[in-house]
Amino acid sequence: MKVMQQDVKQDQEQVSTWHMQPQAMMPNGDWLIRMRLVGIRMNIDIGGNKIVYDSQKKSATSTIGFCFDQLLNADFKTTVQPDGTIRRMQGVDELLKTILEGSSSPAMMKSILTEEGMKKSIAPLVDYLPSQPVRIGDRWTRREMLDLGPIGQYVTNYSYTLKATSAQTLEIHSTSSLKYAPPGAAQKGDLPFVIQSATMRKGHGEGRIVFDRIQGRLRESTQRLTFAVTLGIEVGGMVTIVDVDQVQTARVRTMSDNPLAPREKR
Repeated sequence: MKVMQQDVKQDQEQVSTWHMQPQAMMPNGDWLIRMRLVGIRMNIDIGGNKIVYDSQKKSATSTIGFCFDQLLNADFKTTVQPDGTIRRMQGVDELLKTILEGSSSPAMMKSILTEEGMKKSIAPLVDYLPSQPVRIGDRWTRREMLDLGPIGQYVTNYSYTLKATSAQTLEIHSTSSLKYAPPGAAQKGDLPFVIQSATMRKGHGEGRIVFDRIQGRLRESTQRLTFAVTLGIEVGGMVTIVDVDQVQTARVRTMSDNPLAPREKR
């Protein structure tokens, strides 16, 4: 980021481990899936200010540590449609209530911790699925909107292409375009700042997805997004111009065994 002509570098690494278990197939073809966050590790450096959390070491006692502790205790019921669209995620309201009662930043947490936001945690597992049979070379698209209220709105358009098949896997390549819009007048909220304007400079991505035909689920995926925007942020009646340039890489792997479980001694 560049704030008032000063560069503020940010390096961020996050690793989360989810346990997912199919519960039932509904008459309309939807699947009910139980989800629990069983581990998270975070290492953030913003201009020399570090935030570190490791659920296996309990290395943070701050507000963010409290929030993650509550996440690790939560239990979600997620409804997924046959085409990969996530219809509903139950348990978010209960989690938000618990976090708000113990958080020192309730306005910020309320704007971030939403059902739509939480759906993004499992979207990479299912949101690339086509709505009809496809062959090598066929393309299909999907549009996603993430509304974070006073933080703004993100709209992403994805294009997928089936590139290769084998007896064990399907390989899908993707491209994406991202657009950001600042919050409207009715969405300013209770945050200590207001995003007044936004000018997109970059917003594109590409990725590779490997689907396991034997297991009938995602094996692994890698998505890379380049994002740049110039924001006008008002704090205390003064507007500051902030340039944000971000490169994000997201990797997902599906495993039958919990990688965080203690290994048996031999």
